[in-house]
Amino acid sequence: MRIAINHTRWSTGGGVERFLHLLAEHLVSKGHEVHFYASRQDAEIPPGVLYHSVPRVRGFRTWRVLGFALLSRRLLAREHYDVVLGTGKTIHQDVVRDGSGSRKAYDDAMERPLLSRLSPGRLAQLWIDRRKYSPGAYRAIVAISGFVRDQIVRDYGVPAESVTVIHNGADTVRFSPEKRRRLRTEVRAELGIAPADEVALLVASNLERKGAGTLLHALTRTPRPRLVVVGDDGTIERYRHLARELDVAGRALFLGRRTDVDRLHAAADVFALPSRFDAIANATLEALASGLPVVVSRQDGIAEIVEPAGCGIVVQDPRDAGEVARALTTLGDPGRREAMGRAARRAAEEISVERQMDRYVELFERVARQGAPR
Repeated sequence: MRIAINHTRWSTGGGVERFLHLLAEHLVSKGHEVHFYASRQDAEIPPGVLYHSVPRVRGFRTWRVLGFALLSRRLLAREHYDVVLGTGKTIHQDVVRDGSGSRKAYDDAMERPLLSRLSPGRLAQLWIDRRKYSPGAYRAIVAISGFVRDQIVRDYGVPAESVTVIHNGADTVRFSPEKRRRLRTEVRAELGIAPADEVALLVASNLERKGAGTLLHALTRTPRPRLVVVGDDGTIERYRHLARELDVAGRALFLGRRTDVDRLHAAADVFALPSRFDAIANATLEALASGLPVVVSRQDGIAEIVEPAGCGIVVQDPRDAGEVARALTTLGDPGRREAMGRAARRAAEEISVERQMDRYVELFERVARQGAPR
C-alpha cells in the first residue's frame, strides 16, 4: 500500500509522535510505502519514510492550527494514496485516529472556565474536529480506548459502527518484571529508599491532570507508602511546597524529568495515576508491562483494561484523596500486589506494541479495499 500520515510534527518527544514513529517503521518493515506530512521535523527520519514539509504559518496559534490543516490538505490532495491517516489538527484523511477524546469532555473534567473554552485557538480546533467527523470526511475512525469512542459518538454524532478501538501498545521489551527484579536493590540504593519501604510511583508530564495533588493528600490518610514523582511540567515546586505544607515531604521524592523510567520502575511496588482525564495513559501501559499493580481513575481509558484483567484498583473519583488512600492501603498486601502484578504483565502482553501495530495494518488494508483513494 501507499500510505500517508498527516501530523503537525515529526518527533519522538510526545506520546502521539512516538506512536507515529513506531507505526511508520512498522509499516515500512511490512513492505509498504510510507509518506509523512508535517510542518516540523525534530528528529531524524528513519530509512524508508518519505518526509514532506508542510509550510509553517507564523503568528497566532489560531492561524497556525488552521494553516496546517488547510495546507496539508492541499498537498495531500495532489497525490494518490491508498490510505491517509490523520491525527489531531487535520481535515484530510481516510482514517482519523483520535488519541485525546472530545474537547468538551476534557473541558468538563478539568473544569475549564467558559472564557478559555471560547478562545480563538480552542474554537479553531473545534472547527477542525467538527469538520473531520462530518459525514463523508472519513472512511474509518480509530479511538485509542472505549472511553474515547463513547465521547466522539456522543459529542460529534459519529455512528458507533464507524469507530474501531485500538488501544495503544505496551512496550513489553523495554519494560519487564525481570528488569524490575534485577535492578531493584541498585535503584533503591541510588534513590535512598530502604529495602523494606513500600513505594508508589507516579510518572506524569502534567502533574495537575495526572493527580499529583490528590496523591499527596492521600499520603496524609495512610501511613504508607512513600511516593516517588517523576516528571515536571514547570509546576514541580508547587507540589514540593504542598508536600511540606501537608507534612509529608519526608515521604515524597520528586525526581523531575527522567529518561530512565524503565529503571525507576524497579524501585516501585505500586504505580499510581489517579488522572482527572486521560484517553489512555501510556505511563500506565509501561507500568503494566513492568508487572506493577496500578491505581487508576475511572476517567482514564486504561480503566477498561485494568478492571477486567484484575491488575489494579480503579477509583471512581480521581479528586477523592480518601478513596485513593484506601486503594493504596489495599495494595499494601504483598500477596495481592504479587497476584495483580502477574495479571498486569499478562494484560500488557495482550496489547503489545507489535500486536497493536498489526491491527493498524489490517485496518488500513480493509480501508484500501473499500474504494478509490481520496
